Amino acid sequence: MLGWCIFLRRCVVGALIAITLLVLVGRRHFGSFAAIVGFTRGERLIAEPRHLVTTPGDPGSKCLLTCRLRNLSGQPLRLLGTDACCKCRITTGLGATVAPGSIHDLQFSVTRGTGGRAAPRVVRIYTDSKEAPEAVVFVDR
Repeated sequence: MLGWCIFLRRCVVGALIAITLLVLVGRRHFGSFAAIVGFTRGERLIAEPRHLVTTPGDPGSKCLLTCRLRNLSGQPLRLLGTDACCKCRITTGLGATVAPGSIHDLQFSVTRGTGGRAAPRVVRIYTDSKEAPEAVVFVDR
């Protein structure tokens, strides 16, 4: 019985070491844990952070938010446009080409609604690639 306990403990320790090494190597290669998860889900253009939060302010005023797009595909991606169901507007960054493995910043201008905050919204950023056709950003309260 004692032999099984020692064997089981060694297996658990070995698995923890392997998982830790995979996460560390993955973070170094992909840049963040969110990028690792997105890549395993098949995403090749990752928005970081995926959720943007507006700060409180006067109704009708604008809030500037910045999102980083990380290209995990093996090809350059051209940012074509956005589809937003809100009062969001991309102020800088559209039309650019994001090289493989690089990062590109997008700046959003969000108009605050009643109550001084922006309502929850989804913004889709489209590319010219069949492999990575879009990235999704959530703009929350």
